[in-house]
This record gives sequence, C-alpha cells and structure tokens, in this order.
Amino acid sequence: MNLVMKSDLANKLDGAETDALISRLTAIKERNGNPIGIEIGKFGHATAFFSRNIPGPSYNLVKGLRDGDEEAVDEIIRFYSEKRYQSVWN
Repeated sequence: MNLVMKSDLANKLDGAETDALISRLTAIKERNGNPIGIEIGKFGHATAFFSRNIPGPSYNLVKGLRDGDEEAVDEIIRFYSEKRYQSVWN
C-alpha cells in the first residue's frame, strides 16, 4: 500500500482550499463596511489572508507558497507588517 501523497495532488488540494477561503473571505469583505477588515494579497503563487478584527490563524494565514516564491517572502512580510498597527490584536 502506497500512502505517500504526490505533490500534484497536494497542490490541487491546497488550491481548492485556497479558492474556498478566497470565496468566503471575499463575500465577507464585500459586506457593507467590510466588518471584520478582510484583506487578501497575492504574491507569486501564494495568497495572504488578513482579518483585522478576528485574530488567530483561521483568517490570518498564507496559502500556496511554491518553489520559486522565495522572492515573494519579503513582500508577504511587508503585507502583514503594514497591518500590524491597524489590528485590534497588537
């Protein structure tokens, strides 16, 4: 029995999860006044999610980093650093 997941399947699953999170958070963001302060950034293959009013990893995470995205890491760090002073959890 082969229990090792191949990278193409892992990437498809990660992509599906990312797409679902983009859909959910975009719908929340589009509510009147963006009530929980959602922001979504795209950096290479990666997508960074931020929620100003809900701390924790559910809506504050990066998904989809791949080989070749090393240069995007500094941009992702800047994305979150700029928000640090805007959040209720700092």
